[in-house]
Amino acid sequence: MDKLHSQNNTNRALVYRGKHGASLALVAVCAGILILSIVLIFRIVMYLGGVQELNSTADAAALNIAKRSMEIKTSPSVTQYGGVFSDCTDSQGQIGLSNINRIWGKAYLINANVEEMTANQQITNAASTAADRAYQAAQEINDDLYAKLKDSFTLGSFFDQIAGIRFHKMLGNPQVSSDTNNNWSTALIDRGDQSNLAANSNQIPGPAKSRFAGVAVGNNTYLPGYFPMQANNKNFYYISFHNGETTHLVTENYFQRNRGDKLGLADISNPLPNAFSGYGATANSMNSHSFAVANPQRQYNLSTPHAFVSISLVNLAYWIVQGRQVNVTTYGFTPATQFGANHIPLGASGNNYLDGYASLGNEFQGSNSLWTALTSIQQDPTDVLASVVQRMQEITPDFSLSNLQQLLQQQQLLPNASTYIIYPSYSNLDATNPSIKIAVVTQPPNKSLPKWLNTAAGNDGQQKTLATKEPVQDDPNYNWQMVYGPNFQSGQHWTEVGGNIDWTPSTGYSQTLGQLTIMHTTRAFFTANQVN
Repeated sequence: MDKLHSQNNTNRALVYRGKHGASLALVAVCAGILILSIVLIFRIVMYLGGVQELNSTADAAALNIAKRSMEIKTSPSVTQYGGVFSDCTDSQGQIGLSNINRIWGKAYLINANVEEMTANQQITNAASTAADRAYQAAQEINDDLYAKLKDSFTLGSFFDQIAGIRFHKMLGNPQVSSDTNNNWSTALIDRGDQSNLAANSNQIPGPAKSRFAGVAVGNNTYLPGYFPMQANNKNFYYISFHNGETTHLVTENYFQRNRGDKLGLADISNPLPNAFSGYGATANSMNSHSFAVANPQRQYNLSTPHAFVSISLVNLAYWIVQGRQVNVTTYGFTPATQFGANHIPLGASGNNYLDGYASLGNEFQGSNSLWTALTSIQQDPTDVLASVVQRMQEITPDFSLSNLQQLLQQQQLLPNASTYIIYPSYSNLDATNPSIKIAVVTQPPNKSLPKWLNTAAGNDGQQKTLATKEPVQDDPNYNWQMVYGPNFQSGQHWTEVGGNIDWTPSTGYSQTLGQLTIMHTTRAFFTANQVN
């Protein structure tokens, strides 16, 4: 019995030990699985964290590319382009993404002016050539900047500038560098939205005005971005930049469907991008990419900055004896007597002649200003000044008829001065926010005028009469005569005082946007009767 009892106890112990050993093994297996799971989870967490670090680096690097894209610039050659866009550059004389819209805007205005000249039958070969040259110069500057913005080495260096200083601890601190295997694609996003070029329809002359498509934002209107506008059978475009928006990331889907190489702009060659991609890779073949849209946070007005409108005064006296014009003279802006018909022979005999005199310049008595000179021909000059106002709005959009009237009223007529210019004055180097002034053109040139101003620039359109004053007899100018000789005696004498206002448009290619000519004319008639 004792042996049997002892054997049973031994068997029970063996059973217990077997179960206990199996439990230990199970625990060990579970512990191993748990440890492996923890390690795996840790590695997954580290990997995901590392991916997040890598994505964060790509985001920061892409933003840096977009921000620094504003530093990629070109310098328009004065020799190559004749300085036509030197007024659209920044303070260092360069063109980049921030101000390229100014160049396309000025080229657009030049061509819109030509389209108006064509419609009004005032076009010339010189004007057509100017429009073609402006468009070609804008395209060549655009193309040069386009090539620089597509340079993978430059874009990659902007990426590496940020990626090279960032740590990726969860990935074991591998270096992230720009992926040279990618094409560093760019995009044209926010199509149809605002550009950074404010404008209004009153700035646009002639037929092109009907195709003006502004984008209203707040109290301003902007030219549309990546939405071509036509003038003079040419298409012009502008880059989209949202007002008040900073450089920021965009989704890959939005970027990819607006890539310039996949969805270009009709009839536009090499449109400049406003969004950039950033591609980065590590030594262990991990990679990431991000996409960002640039914004200069700088707005401009549609304008031809270095430009002016001139007003020319011409006072002509025609001296007519016995129905034949014998002389043409000019007269000034104060009353004066002229002796314009001097010893004019009468008949076949040399013993008879006529001397004719006239009191001229009486039109300018009273308020001796440019406004008086204008209104003495056209009492209400609103219509004839419309072209001047529109051209001045091409310099600064808020210029108005009342602004022009004030300038003309303030400008007194000066002796021996026949030409006055209305021009912008700038206090900054990038030719923005002008104040409008008026000055007389003198020889030698007035030293107070801006150095850029070329007062000798000629207008490239054809002159057209806008208003005519019907001749008035003996008012305000009048004449008298003396007849000498035995065969003639004094007959009737009278004046016919009239005038006209002409407008000569210009493109703005060579600074001048047009000239208003105010012409006063006095025809002095003299007659003598033959004595039988």
